[in-house]
Amino acid sequence: MWAQQDGIGDSWTLDGGASRRLETLWWMAGRYVELLVETDNAPLTIERITFYETRYPLEAESRFDSSDTRLADIAQIALRGLQMCAHETYMDCPTTSSCSTLAIPV
Repeated sequence: MWAQQDGIGDSWTLDGGASRRLETLWWMAGRYVELLVETDNAPLTIERITFYETRYPLEAESRFDSSDTRLADIAQIALRGLQMCAHETYMDCPTTSSCSTLAIPV
């Protein structure tokens, strides 16, 4: 498998063998997926495409009310954005390699 990050998208080239599976090593952000396939006239069967959603389990601890329903929608979008982007801040690996503190006591 070969992968390339190209600006606003990623592309992968698989070797053409049977039963190939693609998994990324880290979360991939995105809203849309465009699948382009070239087979050089060879038959292709895509058995399954699966996406896993992962986000930090933050719950709303406050309430926002407004007579403008658009603002209520924005509050929900903001909470979801925080959930989607909080992994780097709130979650750490055992070796603290991604810790966001200035100094780590030894």
